[in-house]
Amino acid sequence: IRTVLIHHFFAQETAVPDTAIRQAVAEILEVDRPRQWYWALMDYGTYLKRTTGSLNTLSKSYTLQSRFAGSKRQVRGMVIRQLAQRPATLQQLASHIDSPLLSEVLSALCREGLIHKTKVTYHL
Repeated sequence: IRTVLIHHFFAQETAVPDTAIRQAVAEILEVDRPRQWYWALMDYGTYLKRTTGSLNTLSKSYTLQSRFAGSKRQVRGMVIRQLAQRPATLQQLASHIDSPLLSEVLSALCREGLIHKTKVTYHL
């Protein structure tokens, strides 16, 4: 979404502040169907990144994202993917997810309310 907004509203600028990006979102927000609108913006942003490159570097708050392989982000995605198939215990998850971060990620996902633990079983 940031790529789309920078492409259309701030292409000639550098260090675009988030306040300006949020203001642009407020101006173009589709209030009747916001979910579909954001999905469309994300799809369009993907297209723009393939055809024009990432414009996110023009954002004032841009930082290079940490590597994905072996990251907490990767483990979180693996946990959600496994639990979307069926509830599982820690041991069952560990048999599919070989990471020292697994327990930490499970605790964080529970705190955030994204997953729940009933006795020894985790589920969405």
